[in-house]
Amino acid sequence: MLAAGNREALFWILHATFWVVIGIVGFLMTRALQSTVPEVGSALFARMASGFVLTAGLRYVYRQSWWRLRGDWMKWTMMAGCCLAVGFAEAVVLQAMMVAGLAIPGGSETFGLKLILVRFFVLVIWSTLYFAFHLMENAHAMELRVTRAELAARENELRHLQAQMNPHFVFNSLNAVMASRNDPEAVREVTASLAEYLRFLLQETRPFKPLSRELDALEKFLVVQTSHFNKNLVCRVQCDSAARAVMVPPMIIQPLIENAFQHRPENQDLPLQIWLTARVKGGFLDATLSSTGQLVQPSKSDEASNGIPSLRQRLKLLLGKEARVDQLEDSGWIRVTILIPLDRTSRS
Repeated sequence: MLAAGNREALFWILHATFWVVIGIVGFLMTRALQSTVPEVGSALFARMASGFVLTAGLRYVYRQSWWRLRGDWMKWTMMAGCCLAVGFAEAVVLQAMMVAGLAIPGGSETFGLKLILVRFFVLVIWSTLYFAFHLMENAHAMELRVTRAELAARENELRHLQAQMNPHFVFNSLNAVMASRNDPEAVREVTASLAEYLRFLLQETRPFKPLSRELDALEKFLVVQTSHFNKNLVCRVQCDSAARAVMVPPMIIQPLIENAFQHRPENQDLPLQIWLTARVKGGFLDATLSSTGQLVQPSKSDEASNGIPSLRQRLKLLLGKEARVDQLEDSGWIRVTILIPLDRTSRS
């Protein structure tokens, strides 16, 4: 939808263009029909000028509130009546000017019944184009409002999903700090890492960030978790430089790690192993996290805190159906794979 000033300027440009085109068409027709009207050029120019003024007056009528409140059929009937009335009024004025002895370009030939009908149809064409322009603009405005409403709904949903995940991270991190309370050096290291990670969480949220930003922050997060699990946590990250540079939605790896913690081996003597690989392959960013453990269906009370469905929904909202989050269990390992199409994002 155009701004008020731009819309006004566009109207007058189109308005003037319409009457220039009408003048050219009229001139070509008079040449083709070998019209005998004297001073045909001056007569056409006078008709163009008067038409310009008359249709500007019609526009004033069409913009009145009482006009806009009428039904569609009533509007079209009233439009035809206005065009016919304007045509006859112009003919009456020209006749009065002739009676008063005023010179009119083209003389009496310019306002006969035939030319009154031509004027009527030209005014109808102008009015139809005028209303068609407004219908198109109203349709565009409605489409724009619907699009804005959809974007607002998506933004609210994304904020809701993000709000579901962040408290979960913080609670796990605070538990890790409490587990190290008897070791001052460990508390210092864990607290510093937690502060760096929280600083990452509290940064200004943008739709896309380099994957490397989250991976660097996850190093701090894993320091916190290692202090909690001690030797029962083994992590390995393999990420090529092309994958680190891919612009992705924030917090896409964190839910995978949270999922690994949630489904860790029941035997506390066995270490939790987490292997993360990320690479660019076949037009997609392929990020896979493999961890030891066993899938357990969450209860209804735990569904809201389950990060995988939230991540899947978030990526679908931001990147479309081609973005996928697949999860499977195989021989004591849980593998979660994220596929993000590169054509929906970009590289830094």
